[in-house]
Amino acid sequence: MGPTELLRQQHRDVEALFDRMRGARRDEKVRLLGKLAEDLTLHAALEERIFYPAARRIRELEGALEHSGQEHARMRRLVAGLLALKQTDPALDAVIADLERNVRAHVAEEEGYLLPKVDAQLGEAALAEVAREMERATPELQAQDLLEEAEALETPTV
Repeated sequence: MGPTELLRQQHRDVEALFDRMRGARRDEKVRLLGKLAEDLTLHAALEERIFYPAARRIRELEGALEHSGQEHARMRRLVAGLLALKQTDPALDAVIADLERNVRAHVAEEEGYLLPKVDAQLGEAALAEVAREMERATPELQAQDLLEEAEALETPTV
């Protein structure tokens, strides 16, 4: 699987979690939030540490990559805020909705512009190398406490 296909699959997985949360009981929603936080944090780490540096070889993507980095920072703040909320906090659903809006907008931008440009311009050999790096890095990143990383962020006012 190529790197853009992997990222698209991760997008679908996160969207499915949001869909499941929408109809979930409060306790199930909180459980799904842990999975969502892990998936989003892993996805952002793979993009920032491996995929975006490779995509920077395409000069016209510099602005899009900068914007994506800013979106990741916002997502991390929202995830940290969610992880700090108690299960009974009335702001929980509003923060989940804000995170979902941000994630879906980010996915639309990446899939509509960034990923097709990388597929078209990076070249097969470079794409294959990025895919190998992402596959190698995934277990290592999963072994790190990515949630602890997210929780350590300054918790936003929600």
